[in-house]
Amino acid sequence: MNKILFEVSWIGNIFGLLGYTFNYTMSTMCWLYMLIKQRDKIDQSKLKGKIRYKIYTIIGILWGIFNLALGFGLKKGYNEVVLAYKLGNYCEIEGEVENFRPSNGRYDECFSIGDVDFRYGLAESWGYCQTMKWSVIEGDGQQLKIRYVTIRGDYNVIVYIEQLEE
Repeated sequence: MNKILFEVSWIGNIFGLLGYTFNYTMSTMCWLYMLIKQRDKIDQSKLKGKIRYKIYTIIGILWGIFNLALGFGLKKGYNEVVLAYKLGNYCEIEGEVENFRPSNGRYDECFSIGDVDFRYGLAESWGYCQTMKWSVIEGDGQQLKIRYVTIRGDYNVIVYIEQLEE
C-alpha cells in the first residue's frame, strides 16, 4: 500500500502566513507606540532631541516598509506554491530517486527522478524541506510519486510526496 510522506498544508501554511504577518505588524505597532510616547519625553527645543526624534521616526518608517515588503513576499510565495497546488496547477512524476545528495550544511539536499531535478534546503517557505531531525527522502532507489510546482522558471517546489510500493 502506498504511503503519503508529505503534503503541503492549506491550513498550516495559512496560519504560518497569518502568524508572520501578525508578528511583524505588532512589532511595527509597538515601535510606533514607543515613538509617540517618546515624543513627549524628548526635549524638542534642543537640537540633539530633534535629531534623535527624527532618527527614531526614520527607523520606524523603514521598519514598517520592511514589514510590508515581507508580508507581500510571504503572500506571493503562498500564492505561487500552496494556492497553485490546491487549484491543481502542479506537475506529477513517478519513479526511482537518482543522484541523491544529502545536505551537508554547505549544500542543499538534492535528487532527481527521471529528468526532473529537485533541490531544497533547511528553510523552504512553503514546500517540502529537509530538516536535521527527519527527511522522507532516504536515498537512491526509493520509489516515489512527487507533485511539484515550478516557480521562477526552473525551481521545482515539492508539494506532495508519496512512497510507492516496490
